[in-house]
Amino acid sequence: MRHRCVEPRIFDLALECQLFDALVKLVLSYGCEIWSNHMAREQLEVVHQVFLKSSLGVSTTTSSYVMLAEFGRFPLEIFWWQQTMRFLSRVNSKVDSDHMLKLAYDVQLQLLAARRKILLGN
Repeated sequence: MRHRCVEPRIFDLALECQLFDALVKLVLSYGCEIWSNHMAREQLEVVHQVFLKSSLGVSTTTSSYVMLAEFGRFPLEIFWWQQTMRFLSRVNSKVDSDHMLKLAYDVQLQLLAARRKILLGN
């Protein structure tokens, strides 16, 4: 994305961040309401951090928290948790217990509970 910004001479950091949010963040966040693999979240956050560091032209060893503060941004994980909580709120607000989304969510919770039981040996 950074290379695409060079052609039309887009050097405004705020605009680059808006483009990142519109073009990259949405792709990285696709389905985040469902996946919750911590390792995947960390790897996807690296994409965000590399973008910010390359935008300012600083070393990759620069603190990620400093970069986020410099840009006034939060880690993508915050956005993913917000999306997840909104999704869960919508699922739980379904009054009709026969709603397909609610049924699928309930089955998923049962499977998760059964898996935990097996893993813990209970």
